[in-house]
Amino acid sequence: MTKTKTKYILSDTEKTEYHGLVSGAFEAASGFTGSEATYEDLMNKLILMEAFVRARNGDGYDEKLEADFAKQAGFLAGQFNTVSNLMDHAVDVVYGMMGRLKELKELLNVLALGGAHIDQSNLVYVLNDGSYPSGEGEEKREITEFHQQPRLSALVKELSTIGIYIDDLVIRVGKVFEHTIRRLPYVVVEIPRLGKQVAVCDQYGETTFVSQNILHPHVWASYTKSQLKAMDGVQDVAYRANWPFRVCNLLEHGTDEMTPQQFQQPPKVNVHNYERKRVQESPNLTEDMIFNHELLYLKKHNRWPTIAPKEVDTLPKEQWGRWNDCLSKGRRTLSGGNSLFQLAKNKVAEQAKRFREKAGRLPVREDGPLPDYPDVTWKIVDDGFFANKGARTTLEKVLIEAGLKEGEINLSESAIFDHALLYLKKHKRWPTRSSKMVETMPGETWAAWNSSLIKGFKGLSGGSSFFLLFKDKVIEQAKKFEEMAGRLPTREDGPLPDYPDTTWEVIEDGFLAYAGARTTLEKILIEAGLKEGDLNLSEDLIYSHALLFLKKHKRWPSVISGNVVTMPGEKWMNWQAALQAGVRGLPKDSSLFQSLKGKTVEQAKKFEERAGRLPTREDESLPDYPDVTWEMIDDGFLANQGYRTTLEKVLIEAGLKEGELNLSENLIFDHALLYLQKHRRWPKQNSGDVETLKGERWGASLNNCLRKGRRGLPGGSSLPLLIKDKVVEQAKKFEEGRGRLPTREDGPLPNHPTVTWEMIDDGFLGGKASAWTTLEKVLREASLKEGETALSEDLMFNHALLYLQKHGHWPKQRSGEVETLKGEKWRVWDGRLRNGLLGLPGGSSLPLLIKDKVVEQAKKFEEGRGRLPTREDGPLPNYPNVTWAMADDGYLSNTPHNTSISALLAENLKNGSSSPETPKEP
Repeated sequence: MTKTKTKYILSDTEKTEYHGLVSGAFEAASGFTGSEATYEDLMNKLILMEAFVRARNGDGYDEKLEADFAKQAGFLAGQFNTVSNLMDHAVDVVYGMMGRLKELKELLNVLALGGAHIDQSNLVYVLNDGSYPSGEGEEKREITEFHQQPRLSALVKELSTIGIYIDDLVIRVGKVFEHTIRRLPYVVVEIPRLGKQVAVCDQYGETTFVSQNILHPHVWASYTKSQLKAMDGVQDVAYRANWPFRVCNLLEHGTDEMTPQQFQQPPKVNVHNYERKRVQESPNLTEDMIFNHELLYLKKHNRWPTIAPKEVDTLPKEQWGRWNDCLSKGRRTLSGGNSLFQLAKNKVAEQAKRFREKAGRLPVREDGPLPDYPDVTWKIVDDGFFANKGARTTLEKVLIEAGLKEGEINLSESAIFDHALLYLKKHKRWPTRSSKMVETMPGETWAAWNSSLIKGFKGLSGGSSFFLLFKDKVIEQAKKFEEMAGRLPTREDGPLPDYPDTTWEVIEDGFLAYAGARTTLEKILIEAGLKEGDLNLSEDLIYSHALLFLKKHKRWPSVISGNVVTMPGEKWMNWQAALQAGVRGLPKDSSLFQSLKGKTVEQAKKFEERAGRLPTREDESLPDYPDVTWEMIDDGFLANQGYRTTLEKVLIEAGLKEGELNLSENLIFDHALLYLQKHRRWPKQNSGDVETLKGERWGASLNNCLRKGRRGLPGGSSLPLLIKDKVVEQAKKFEEGRGRLPTREDGPLPNHPTVTWEMIDDGFLGGKASAWTTLEKVLREASLKEGETALSEDLMFNHALLYLQKHGHWPKQRSGEVETLKGEKWRVWDGRLRNGLLGLPGGSSLPLLIKDKVVEQAKKFEEGRGRLPTREDGPLPNYPNVTWAMADDGYLSNTPHNTSISALLAENLKNGSSSPETPKEP
């Protein structure tokens, strides 16, 4: 017979105690938020309830007895009054409610109340591979309809089973792109306590990812699903049976299979403090990350990004310029030596290789999507390259550059410099035209590239060369170095800013080893105006820059060529002066043209040593300047104004080549000017050897040939006659350009910019012993021969104004010599004006001429201003250096017959004409 167990009856004190335990547990269950603190509070109170029952049941737990005790304590049946239903109530308060919530915003509010840190991001986490999401199992199907599943809430609930509570979580909520099938964002559930993450989306068809390491939010926003699946430490979990359990197993043990291993719970982490520290971190970058954002930019803007757009709109707080800098300098774990545009080209080339593996051919713009990017077509890629400012190219050219396709590629100065640095690091010198094949670009030669730089082929602008390009790029890097370091670099400094595997020492050694244009880093910086210092010159240096000028302009530079554009702060005129004076390390008594001929002769001698003969214009290049041909040299001499010659003549002059040099009047005059510049007088028959033309004498050969018509000369001339004729030619050219004949005060001759009219005049005056002449007399003689007047009323008035400016009164007949025109007198001019000599009309005089010219200027003033001038008005219409006050003072100071401008104009313009009478002297 079975013995019936006696029912335990609670005393009134026990009823009161148990009622308090159940009420406390109910209060804890109702206040449960999912945090570890509220969970521990609830569990402590439930344990007290259970301990109360066990103590009255022989340490055995009986759920029926527990319900009976609750009834005895005054609780109704069905109320939350047992450990089991109180636990259900607590779960339902948080996790049950989360499962019923439809809006993510409401769910996040519950999680925030539970102590989770919520990070509302502007990033789109987990990039789609194509137009539709893809995953495993059922997720492999194309999803065309939207279905929501409560995955986030299920995950949070399951995490509590492994001791991870809501306040252990950082919830990073992403966004979605517009016009895509994904309508719900990915949420990255970060668990600092475990150092792991779960990326989950509540939309059906989206894969869940578990990362065994904490990845920066930018990583989740920069990789596609397929790239995440291939990443070490990241597992994808398809949504099927036991999905929450498999995710938790991955978090606990790194596998989604059942495991008997014991999981050791790490210590608690304050997620809010953790997040405050994390936001200060800069994430590491990878080329895949950057390229994915480049593609997003390309799809939106139809062009590849450059440093100009600044912010990466798909990854706020990041900038394209900073990324380009990191790619270039190897920062944030990137390898360096790259750029945004080069990365895009490299990645497209990779995709082209994958396309070829599948299709058996390279892609064209008409083909569909890229193998790994099904929402990006080859047409989009091609259009993006073509729209790229500053480095426009095409898909075809990118494939040619990558060596995947045969054909001629366009070049850029940056690309040439990149390959030149590779050459420099290998060979310890810069490449030249004779360096043959570009080892790092199969099928290309350095000679072809240099030719393209000079002539502007293959997309280059032209007018450059290897040496000029290398210096320009090094100067660019020096400026960047100065921005970073606050000073200019020296050879002892480390790598270049944009080229971390190339040092300044390597750069300088390359320039020191550069044949024909050897220089140093310091000299380059001084040339560029970046560094102070008086840069010593050399004929080699001048010749190098003259060759750069020759290649660009097809002629040699002269003193009127302005700035030496390849050496900022220098002028060709200053170099000519330095050669003449022998300063800054240069020889004395030389000239720019003479130096250029001398250096060309040196190169001809070197050529002869190698080839056994002298060069001709048909030969290829100069020994020390492989990017300059003898044809260019010859053409430069032929195009040289004022000193036109040929390569052959230069070699004959130097005594290197036999043959009687044909002469010309221009050639003789050129050497006469060189003699004049050195000796300050013209050469004569007895001046001996022609110093600038070896083997020639001024009298025995040149003057004799001029007289007798030998060696190509017409004859019937002489050295002094030739000089005068050529000076007259230059004077006529001057008159064509300026509307008047030159005086000694004017500047250089039209075709001889190193020779001034003052030097010409002094040259004539220096020949006193042979009754030589002056510039003025030479011009006067020439005017008489041609039937033109050597004097004119305008010319006389000009000199009268110069006299007025100096003396404050008008000149008179007794004013002596015309100071500004040697050999002339005011008295003689007055007589010629009265008597009509030398082509003058006659019937005038010096004072009448001055009065008529002043009245002329007054009429011009009246035409422009509608009134006659007064002394308060400014300059005369045609004479900006002379004012009406000066003209007035000129008359007023004339004693005893002083007058004024106003009186003069009143008298002579009253009837609209000047008086026919000769006025008194002003």
